[in-house]
Amino acid sequence: MVIKKIKIGNFRNIESAEFKVSPKLNFFVGNNAQGKTNLVEAIYTAAFLKSFRTQNIEETIKENSSRATIEIEVNNQSVNNIINCSYDKKNKILTIDKKKPEYNKYYSLLNVVIFYPEEVNYLSNYPLFRRNLLDRSIFYSNFDYIYVYKKYVRCLKQRNSYLKKDSRDVDCWTDQLIAYGSEIVKERLLYIEKINNYFNSFNFKKINGENYYLNY
Repeated sequence: MVIKKIKIGNFRNIESAEFKVSPKLNFFVGNNAQGKTNLVEAIYTAAFLKSFRTQNIEETIKENSSRATIEIEVNNQSVNNIINCSYDKKNKILTIDKKKPEYNKYYSLLNVVIFYPEEVNYLSNYPLFRRNLLDRSIFYSNFDYIYVYKKYVRCLKQRNSYLKKDSRDVDCWTDQLIAYGSEIVKERLLYIEKINNYFNSFNFKKINGENYYLNY
């Protein structure tokens, strides 16, 4: 996946910006409070329809503006697609090449992984954030994983609600929770095995000169 072009309107302090992107490495340089982080946030927002800096995406709309727009042209295996994300305080509109996409196709086009100071601290201190990072990474290699994960979370909520009740109804949630949880653990282990195989590859060791290993 290569981002070729980015166009942003009324996002944070960015009223209007349009530029082409290098297929290799890109650096954004500027003084404080000029919009560097906002640019990265806009790309992240187009990828996930949410921000990594606020729970309310409406807060990213530029002051005194009614709608934010983000358009990104991406290239996947020599195929160009234009992703367009726009939203106001009530509605979100997402299109690929001006058509409403299926979500699994949408997520397969724009792969974004972000590291920011707060998250690095969270990863060091909280196992939950380490698992979340792992889950997000798995999703890009297995698009069905998100559906299993959502079923697990939904089942967990239902089971917790059931346990709070003084009820004699049959517990139909525990077996489902075990099944979904087992599938999640299996996918995590397989993904970490792939990473460790890469760490053990000749090219990786030749470049880094160090040994790495992930344990789950």
